[in-house]
Amino acid sequence: MKKLLFVAVLGGVVAMIAKKASQQREEWHDISEADARSKLGDRLPSRMPEEKRAEVTDKIVDKMRERGVIVDDVDLDLTEQPAEANDDATTTA
Repeated sequence: MKKLLFVAVLGGVVAMIAKKASQQREEWHDISEADARSKLGDRLPSRMPEEKRAEVTDKIVDKMRERGVIVDDVDLDLTEQPAEANDDATTTA
């Protein structure tokens, strides 16, 4: 009976940890570099010198970029095209 209770409690703890890790992963995935730097700046201790904070933030952001967590801030609106492009396309076709 004690073993069953222990296994049940252990399973619950493991499930809670997995759920928390999944939430953290979702929170940080596909984040922009500016947002990542802002969040990291909030989490680093304020008593840390500013140069050191910038250095640590740069290293973390570089690793996040390598792993594909950070997305580039590119705002492309592919629905609108310049009027000249539309005119050229209709005359050459």
